[in-house]
Amino acid sequence: MKKKSSFLKVFLISIALILYILTAAKPIDRGLSIIPHWTVSITPTSTTELASVSDDEDLIPFKLGQRLGYITQDGRLAYTHTFPSLASINSHQWAMYGPQAADTPVHSAHNSDLGTIALEGYPYFTEHYNFVLLPGGLSFAKLTDSGSEAWRYEGIAPITSFTSSATCVTAGYADGRLVRFNAADGTQDFAVYPQGSNYQIILGAASSDSGLYTACVSGIDEQRVVLYQFQNGQNTIIWHQYLKGNLREPTLVQFSEDEKYLYFAESTGLAVTDTVTLQTTHIPLHDKIIQICELPEQNLTVVLEKGRKTWTVDILEDSVNLLGSFSFESENASIHVKGNALYVGRGDTITKLEIER
Repeated sequence: MKKKSSFLKVFLISIALILYILTAAKPIDRGLSIIPHWTVSITPTSTTELASVSDDEDLIPFKLGQRLGYITQDGRLAYTHTFPSLASINSHQWAMYGPQAADTPVHSAHNSDLGTIALEGYPYFTEHYNFVLLPGGLSFAKLTDSGSEAWRYEGIAPITSFTSSATCVTAGYADGRLVRFNAADGTQDFAVYPQGSNYQIILGAASSDSGLYTACVSGIDEQRVVLYQFQNGQNTIIWHQYLKGNLREPTLVQFSEDEKYLYFAESTGLAVTDTVTLQTTHIPLHDKIIQICELPEQNLTVVLEKGRKTWTVDILEDSVNLLGSFSFESENASIHVKGNALYVGRGDTITKLEIER
């Protein structure tokens, strides 16, 4: 009976999600088809519902509410765990920890023990590197593959933005300082105060994978976005723009995988700047931008927005043209891309969607 009830629940949720897509917030372009393939529950009724996976199988991570784990690309639940306080996860490993984190155990995507992070502080795993945000909120340490400290940076103000790319680590601070590091050895590429605003603070920052570009949204009252180019050891502002309104919370800043575009949130929605022509497209969106993922083979960008009661998934073509969107109600949500598929997490389920043109 339990298995039958679980199957019925997942089936009904799948139908509900399809209905959400069909009654999209903005109709999907006629040349675009969104095809749901399967929905998997991340709350199994017994361990027998967990899939048997090989050690080399490429799994998809998820963190929804107070549950994390991995699913297979064909819609099976590989591992799932609840965490009472905090957790970090990427495609390769995960860790859960409490408010006073120390000697934190780390586990692989396939649920084997990888060792312990001896440093006190909050583990922060990205797709490129692993870090610990040190007590006090001013400093951080980059970790080696074995979990020991590779290098650290001691700041003098609270960290307000922290990201990593393939080559760089970029940190923004409450006093308005923007610092970029070489990810390999921790040497500083540059440290600047963008200024230009009445109240200095870095709300969001990022660097492109090659390290050629860095950008930030900075300041309150005369808030602006600044784009830097770093070449031959020299850092230069190549473009900036004052923004309408004032965001007063951590703000998404991200480069496209090919670093042709800079995405950043603004009070009226999403802005996309071409890093070559320096032309900016403003896309009116209504809610807080949480995630941006790309499907490069299809030339599509997917945006996740969080509203008061609803979440919205927007689909862009050429990074700037809004093709359509769909919305749903949930306490939590996430998006993830793998190959040509989009995985949408909502509540206690994950649905695989394929976008065809």
